[in-house]
Amino acid sequence: MNTLLSARRELRDTHDPKLRSRENHIHKIMVSYGYDRDNAVKVYEISKVRAAESILGTVAGAVAVYKFQPIHREWAKSYKIFRKPWMRFPAPLLVFTAAYNVMTMLPSRAGRKLSFAPQVDSNTYTSSDDLVGRFRLFEKDE
Repeated sequence: MNTLLSARRELRDTHDPKLRSRENHIHKIMVSYGYDRDNAVKVYEISKVRAAESILGTVAGAVAVYKFQPIHREWAKSYKIFRKPWMRFPAPLLVFTAAYNVMTMLPSRAGRKLSFAPQVDSNTYTSSDDLVGRFRLFEKDE
């Protein structure tokens, strides 16, 4: 606890709010989990990547459910099973889940293929890329 307080005292003089916030989060990870600075930075970066993936997936899922609602209403007019009260939730939930999964996988699978300067090799097409290799904890790069 004292190390976290001393780190916060040192960060008070930093005038850049983004840098101060980043360093504060890194110090919290270092103190909470007992990691060294390099591994705490990796944990912080992977948490930012995971947060961006989940936000992108959630937005895509919400848009997909919004666009699916008119189709669901038409199905309810045509098919009796979609008029059941319990059927109101599984179909939109399935659409949300599918869109969420596609949008969390899409940047890693198609991002390099569709970029203007692609570095595509056989690992990209076989989906055997080691995308989180730079976030591995307790590894020293040589």
